[in-house]
Amino acid sequence: MSQPNSAGLSLETLLPAIQRLSEPQRIFLVRYVGRGAATGSYDALDAVALAYPRIAHSSKRVKALAYQLLHRTKIKKLLALHFGQSNLDLTLADVRRLVKRALRRNETNEKLAAALNRISKTLAAIAGEQFNG
Repeated sequence: MSQPNSAGLSLETLLPAIQRLSEPQRIFLVRYVGRGAATGSYDALDAVALAYPRIAHSSKRVKALAYQLLHRTKIKKLLALHFGQSNLDLTLADVRRLVKRALRRNETNEKLAAALNRISKTLAAIAGEQFNG
């Protein structure tokens, strides 16, 4: 993850929304954001090991859970707020991911991949107009 920009929200500002997560997810996010903001190094593996001590001994499971947590919708949205990203940024990233996956899997539904690619380009153009206009 990148550093939060000047528009990003602090951990204290995010706390009310963080309270809606499960206990282990709260521990993960508070550790991830808190330590990352303090040190400049965002370490999802460290945060998982603290939040889920029963799997801390298995680096493979820790890595898998870190990936899963960072891709959960609620956590992604909170991290986007922390890093100063907009919902449009999140949507663009999701569309790009879907297009890449469809192309990588060589899915037969080429029309879907082409449509997602057009949507991604259109959203990027809209985002550019919003920030430049």
